Amino acid sequence: MAEMDLLRKSMSIKPILILDDVLAELDVVRQNLLLDSVGNDSQCFISATHLDKFNDLYLDDSQIIYL
Repeated sequence: MAEMDLLRKSMSIKPILILDDVLAELDVVRQNLLLDSVGNDSQCFISATHLDKFNDLYLDDSQIIYL
């Protein structure tokens, strides 16, 4: 997250954040804190094995690709 902020400020670009199944290791409160900190200013790809762990508010605002 700090690197994203640094790139955003120093290079005036919007980096893409890739999170590989990181939410599986977090409880619901910390998941929401992480997703809130990503915000709407950045594009974020999140891999996950279970969608039931996500807050419905984030799922409604997301594009989901099943592989």
